Amino acid sequence: MKPLDLILHECETLAFDLDFSWAKAWKAKNDKRIIVGYLPIYVPREIIHAANGLPVGIMGAGDRKQIIKGDAYYQSYICHLPRGIVEMALDKNLEDFDGFLFPAICDCVRNLSGMFSYRARASFSAILIIPKISSLLLAAPFTSRKWRRCWTTCTGSTVFT
Repeated sequence: MKPLDLILHECETLAFDLDFSWAKAWKAKNDKRIIVGYLPIYVPREIIHAANGLPVGIMGAGDRKQIIKGDAYYQSYICHLPRGIVEMALDKNLEDFDGFLFPAICDCVRNLSGMFSYRARASFSAILIIPKISSLLLAAPFTSRKWRRCWTTCTGSTVFT
């Protein structure tokens, strides 16, 4: 069993690696694997795993990268997360990602999907909308359609079992 200090060091190394070296090495082992980036909110990671993918949380650049190019896409008073992600994309930190799922948490984050599609940063990018109603009769069909769309986006296949 590894000592706690070693485990914490490994976690910190993974969490603060803006090049996502571990994920890129994982993908390089099999050409059928995909890397799907998502922002820190609920994403159906099980669907990404089923598509032979690795869901990778992108927490932004934090204080590890100066935001310069990202400010050309968003005003500097906008929160750090979308500006940092644009900066990382323009600096090619996200180069080997096959796709991105962006939550509908605000206008700036929703716009990332369009920006990534326009700039061809990956083979797909999509906005992921989670229902905010508690009625199972309404939420279940809506969620099912969204998850099927997520599957089709990740795999290119309409077969969802």
